Amino acid sequence: MNNKKNKGFTLIELLVVIAIIGLLSSVVLASLSVAKKRSQDATVRQGVNQLRTLMEQNYTEYKTYSDLEPQMWFKQASDCNTYFVTGKFASQASQVCKSIIKNTYTGPNGEGYLWIGTFSNTPSKSFSIMGALPSKATYYCVGSSGNNSDVDTTDPWSSAGCSGNP
Repeated sequence: MNNKKNKGFTLIELLVVIAIIGLLSSVVLASLSVAKKRSQDATVRQGVNQLRTLMEQNYTEYKTYSDLEPQMWFKQASDCNTYFVTGKFASQASQVCKSIIKNTYTGPNGEGYLWIGTFSNTPSKSFSIMGALPSKATYYCVGSSGNNSDVDTTDPWSSAGCSGNP
């Protein structure tokens, strides 16, 4: 008679452990994805605020935003090099612009990552900046008035944070 006990795991036990590990890893990966998008949102917000500061510094020195007001959507990093070429703060603005583009996405309506410009009724006297936030369908908007807000992407211009910002 052989009273020797089997000291290994059964196939069912191993499969259960593997399934539990797989489930836990998928939960961790999902939460890491959310955390990455939130950190990208924070980077976009910080970059947009830095651009606002650069616009204000430019206005303080030259009484115009003209060196930093390309009045356009930026869709790729090379756009930053193309449009921020003149003025004391152009180099810094170009670097901040690239950081924003690296951390965001093209807006849901096909527009670019970032919009910077002034308003036709007050050329070179007021501005608005919009950056698309990756974690949700909103833009972060700031302007020469000092206001900032998150606005829906369906119509960012009618919101207080973008066209109403100056």
